[in-house]
Amino acid sequence: MKIRPKARPLDWLRYDLLARPRSAERVRIEKHKPLAIFKAERLGDFLLAQPAIQRLVESYGAANSTLIVSRACRALADRFFPGVEKIEVALEFSWDDWNWVEARRQAEALGRFHFEKAVCLTHHRKPALWSAWASIRAEQKIGLVEHPWMLPGVRRVERQHFDLHAPYPRQVPPDGATCLELEAHAAVLNICGPGLINASELRPRLKCDLPQPVAKKPVLGIVPGTSSRLKSLPDELIGLTCGQLAESNTFDVWLIGEAVQCGALERLRAHLARISKLGSVRICCEWDLKQLETGLAQCAAVLSADTFTAHLATALDLPVAVLATGAHPGVFGPWRNSGRQRWFTHEMDCFGCGWCCIHPSALCIEQIDPRAVSAFLTVAFTGK
Repeated sequence: MKIRPKARPLDWLRYDLLARPRSAERVRIEKHKPLAIFKAERLGDFLLAQPAIQRLVESYGAANSTLIVSRACRALADRFFPGVEKIEVALEFSWDDWNWVEARRQAEALGRFHFEKAVCLTHHRKPALWSAWASIRAEQKIGLVEHPWMLPGVRRVERQHFDLHAPYPRQVPPDGATCLELEAHAAVLNICGPGLINASELRPRLKCDLPQPVAKKPVLGIVPGTSSRLKSLPDELIGLTCGQLAESNTFDVWLIGEAVQCGALERLRAHLARISKLGSVRICCEWDLKQLETGLAQCAAVLSADTFTAHLATALDLPVAVLATGAHPGVFGPWRNSGRQRWFTHEMDCFGCGWCCIHPSALCIEQIDPRAVSAFLTVAFTGK
């Protein structure tokens, strides 16, 4: 599998400078613990790793484990692992990831702990996360190397920060049931302990036990926005899909997103208003995690970009169509818990660009066939 590394000018120097844990070595150790689990990324990444983290916590005990997470994932970590101590680290530093002062402060905070074993489930380590991992003090450090996004210069030195390591998987499973991230988590656990763990055993599976009010019409939940412009769904594609779906189905629409996306959701609602047969369109942009789970469970189907909500809907085993780019084929998807989930993309020669898109816009999303997506969603609505 070929994926272009995510690179910026002088990234090799940035990684080298931020990975020097000298400030941590001068800090007095205040606490010794058996296990550190390093999973500092975004919400969707953390959700994918939840079963692997659970295995490690069960092996060592919650009281003996420390979970190192990003600030963005702290609430999710508290929900899944309430009895585990947490340390927060930054996903990025200011000054375009060059802030050496922030790096030293973070290294000193991590340096107060000493662990018998540190397990890294963050496989693509940005400069700030590379700095954090290098600052962890442990007798044994375990993880994967050679992530396809990592720069060649970093790949040459990253083994120095691991006592036990294996290469990141390259072969995408043909059945689509697991993705490379789940295969990678299984590889790490197989280094750590006895017994062979299959990636299919590490698929997130959640249950929503909250009461579900009965809607007058079926609801299509649409999640168009992401943290990246290239991953977000264009209004035109959503409109064509909803138009196709409305020809044979009656349904309402919930536009789901974060508060900062309310303006974009309003524009999308205006765009969908042109579809005559469509039911009501509601904007849901201020839900917390519990409200999001409850809201998704009320949807007859979900249409989503490749974002946390898509992974959450899959973990809940809801009908979900994920419209994804070809920037990182096989890394975070497709994966599924049943035939109720399907990933769509438009295959192109430039697959594996690693977010270095050579086109004015992400054609691998824009050129997805709306008829194929609407046909899948119709089955979710009708059960036929």
